[in-house]
Amino acid sequence: MPDDTNPTPAPKKPSRPKNPIDLRSLDEIKKGEDVSEGANDPVWMAELADEGVAATAAGDLAQLCVDARKLGDKLITATQVKESATQEELKAFDLLMAALRVFQKPAKRKFAGDVANQKAYFIG
Repeated sequence: MPDDTNPTPAPKKPSRPKNPIDLRSLDEIKKGEDVSEGANDPVWMAELADEGVAATAAGDLAQLCVDARKLGDKLITATQVKESATQEELKAFDLLMAALRVFQKPAKRKFAGDVANQKAYFIG
């Protein structure tokens, strides 16, 4: 007979990596591509012209979608560069802290009990 007092916990959902491009934005770009493709269909061109839509509108929309996708690629690249820069900043911080300790150790010995100087050297 199973033990109902200690049920097995539900498995946790695996976390998805963050996407630098908002998926809603990608959906909007896809919709724009679909609309421009449909507007280029000869069946719809006459009806769109009757509604006052310029003949070049479908091509313009398609170009805007291409441009939006290129900007998305730049966003991904910029995000990757930022993450790389963050790693470099952490390394630089560690090196800086190590260099500061070189000065703090002798200052700690020299100013033992001198609170004002300890604060000046961030050793208090």
